[in-house]
Amino acid sequence: MKKIRLLLTLFIVSLCSWQSAWATEYVAPEWSEYPMEFNAMWEEYAYFFRSPEITQGQTSMSATVSVDSEATLIFEYGTTGSWVSSQGDLRVYLDGVLTETVNSVEYNHNCRYFVEMGPGTHTISWTYERNNATSSSIGIANIGVMATPQISVNLLEPGSLGTEILYQVDHVKKVRNLKITGSMNDDDWAKIQMMPDLFKIDLSGTNIKSIASKCFYNSGNNPYSFLHFVRLPETVETIGYQAFAYSNVDDINIPSSLKTLGSEAFRLSKIREAMLPNTMTTIEYGAFQDCRFLRKANFPESINLMPNRTFENCTQLNDLTLHEGLTEIETFALRNMPMIKKIPSTVITIGEGAFHNCWGVDSIFIPNSCTYIGDYAFASNQARYIEFPVIYSAVEGRTILDNTSYLETIVIKSPTVLTGRSYTNIVPSWRKEAITLKVPDYLVTSYKLDSYWYEFGNIEGFSTANVKDWIISRPLTLNNSRFEGTPNITLQGKGALKINGEAPMTIDNFSSQWDIDGSGDNAWKAQILSNCDNITIEGDCKVGFGMNAKKWYFLSLPFDTRISDITVSGNAKYAIRYYDGAVRAENGTGGSWKNFEASDVIPAGKGFIVQANAWTWMFFKSVENGTKQNIVGNTEFVTSLAANNSDITANKGWNLVGNPWNCYYNIHKVNFTAPITIWNGSTYVAYSILDDDYAIRPNEAFFVQCPNEEYNTIGFPIQGRQLTSVIESQNAARQQMPQAKSRKVVNLTVSNGETEDMTRVVLNDGASMAYEVNCDASKFMSMDGSVPQIYTLDADGTQYAINERPVGEGIIALGFYAGVAGDYTLSLSRCDAEKVFLTDYLTGTTAELTNAPYSFSADAGTDNTRFTLSFVSGETTGIKEIGKTAQMERTEVYSTDGKFLGTDASRLGSGIYIVRQGKKVSKVVVR
Repeated sequence: MKKIRLLLTLFIVSLCSWQSAWATEYVAPEWSEYPMEFNAMWEEYAYFFRSPEITQGQTSMSATVSVDSEATLIFEYGTTGSWVSSQGDLRVYLDGVLTETVNSVEYNHNCRYFVEMGPGTHTISWTYERNNATSSSIGIANIGVMATPQISVNLLEPGSLGTEILYQVDHVKKVRNLKITGSMNDDDWAKIQMMPDLFKIDLSGTNIKSIASKCFYNSGNNPYSFLHFVRLPETVETIGYQAFAYSNVDDINIPSSLKTLGSEAFRLSKIREAMLPNTMTTIEYGAFQDCRFLRKANFPESINLMPNRTFENCTQLNDLTLHEGLTEIETFALRNMPMIKKIPSTVITIGEGAFHNCWGVDSIFIPNSCTYIGDYAFASNQARYIEFPVIYSAVEGRTILDNTSYLETIVIKSPTVLTGRSYTNIVPSWRKEAITLKVPDYLVTSYKLDSYWYEFGNIEGFSTANVKDWIISRPLTLNNSRFEGTPNITLQGKGALKINGEAPMTIDNFSSQWDIDGSGDNAWKAQILSNCDNITIEGDCKVGFGMNAKKWYFLSLPFDTRISDITVSGNAKYAIRYYDGAVRAENGTGGSWKNFEASDVIPAGKGFIVQANAWTWMFFKSVENGTKQNIVGNTEFVTSLAANNSDITANKGWNLVGNPWNCYYNIHKVNFTAPITIWNGSTYVAYSILDDDYAIRPNEAFFVQCPNEEYNTIGFPIQGRQLTSVIESQNAARQQMPQAKSRKVVNLTVSNGETEDMTRVVLNDGASMAYEVNCDASKFMSMDGSVPQIYTLDADGTQYAINERPVGEGIIALGFYAGVAGDYTLSLSRCDAEKVFLTDYLTGTTAELTNAPYSFSADAGTDNTRFTLSFVSGETTGIKEIGKTAQMERTEVYSTDGKFLGTDASRLGSGIYIVRQGKKVSKVVVR
């Protein structure tokens, strides 16, 4: 290496008094007289100099440097006393040209800086403008100059870097400025690890795809104390974990090819600018944490989540672009940096401390998309005004405006009183009296009576006439108050809107969303219930349903909807079908589901099924006719039924209809008497309007049988509407009904430990042995073949989900289906009968189910001859006891497809039948 001649001349100018002093020449002592910070390269220093501390009254010094090759000036600058509490600037000049401006307010530790120089004599000047800095002193120390001529290496093949370098220098440790072209491998990277004194590395001529984790990490056994300049090729796709962490890298390009940025990749580095490409796919936590020199950056448009601590402590980052589409800003992501001037309108979640200790903004406007703000999210800022949007109705974070001494006004646009998990949520108690709270006019009284908000110094109302969009995500009851103007209303989350009183209100566009399978506090279960006759919808009306992939959902809408108007979120595909009861009436079960055409209109109140191939929100829009007013209606809704006559009663008159209301409906209020059959997601369940306490889900479709051509409607009076699924028991009321006194309900459930099915027998001497539409329910077999099925059978082989009948001889045949071979359990989930016996003809066992469940093993398939139920119910039947032997010897006759035909073969016509007597089974021909 060439020797460098260094002459340092120090100029001290005092501003402590009005007098000026002429600059005096100061010659730096030989390096050997002072501690050597750069001991790995000490032989390259002509002189080494540790400056005296520059106090607040000393503002400049300079040095003259002569070099005969490319070189780099190195110096360190920092506070030597306490943290600098207000701003002071250090400016560095090379030959009179400003090369660096450092804001000392940001540092309480020494920082290393670099100035590039060409051959010749140069003047370096440092000027400190203290402004109002309160530190006792700042220091410029460890000033040195290092020769950094570039070594260029063209790799003819991977792995040759070490050899090529030794053609130019006698040791790889002497490489300080390296440019590489060609293809590299792990051995080449290993050689770079042997160059801890690198100042600059240019890899732009290589085709590398990744920078490995901790590749240029400046700590421990892998120190790159002087590396400050890096050039990467446009092939790099990944920068790994802490790849440049704690380094002095201040000049680096971010390739447009970059896809993944690892966690803490640039943490505590001196990177100045980070323009990330908009095609990136992954940014991990803390990527730029503690980058106090970072001044300009953008967050990629392709990523919608800003991870934890991404830009935390980037105290000079005044130019940060956050794109529309960003939905989540995680914990401490932007803490301790200049405040973002505008939060993107798409942000939904603001994490804990996300904007903590951000300054430089007078007002904060939370975007209308935001639904969650974490603990201390906006604490310790200088804002005087903050506005919460219509959508933000519940505070989850604690004291989100803690230590906001400047705050004067809080505006809350939520249509419901802003609530929280505790009353330490918004501002600390000592600040309430000084803050004015502004809320919608109709909520002023509610806020003044709220146990948290009443303490605010002033609570004012504002007119809602200018609020065009109301987003209701919590329960709201409008009694005599109304929204002004003609706003849009969106119900989501827990947005249950109840409208009482007679005051009119006109809604422009209306929509509600219900996540069908959603559960827990975050599930969207929006509802509306209007007790007012004067509510009108002028614009579009639609309802949306959240659906899991590859599941059938049974729906019914309050309005007419056209298939071609259905929209879905994402790229989901879907199938939609209706039930053709006429086909069942003519041909029996099977083949009744038919596909809709795109031009078809589904009438209000009619049921249909739909399935999507991926999770989606599916939206149904009302046809522009009078049916769209049904969603805010206040009169009984009546749906017509098709009689669909059939020779077999169990197949006649089946209709798929549904709850037309966008709220729960009490089954006891339905203007109908026959059972309804619900699909619960795994199997069909029949419910009796008389016997079951069941709330029909909003817009849930179900099967009913039309009794005859005269009685051909089902009605839903307004009295049955409710906003919860809880139904108070009405058993006491039913006991007063004459037809209920002698009825005894027995529910039998079969389970395989994962799924279950149920059948019901109702013992009623007033009922018929034959199938009756008004009280019996035909069995619908599950669409899921893995779910076990249980049902009863009559002499005609009809399968029942609900079988209401007289006791007769006290024995009823059971049918059973097993989707897979395994263990099953039969149990009573309800039993009004005195005793219930189950006989298993395969094992010869009779069990009393009223004492304990019965467990058994079964092969896959259907078995209609294995089980019977027997009842002992005191005076009703006169049966005191059923002996095991008597049951085993009983003769039963079945058709060849397993239908139970009775106990007397002599009554049957000619044909082949299966006869069971006890355990003995034979096939016979009856002439």
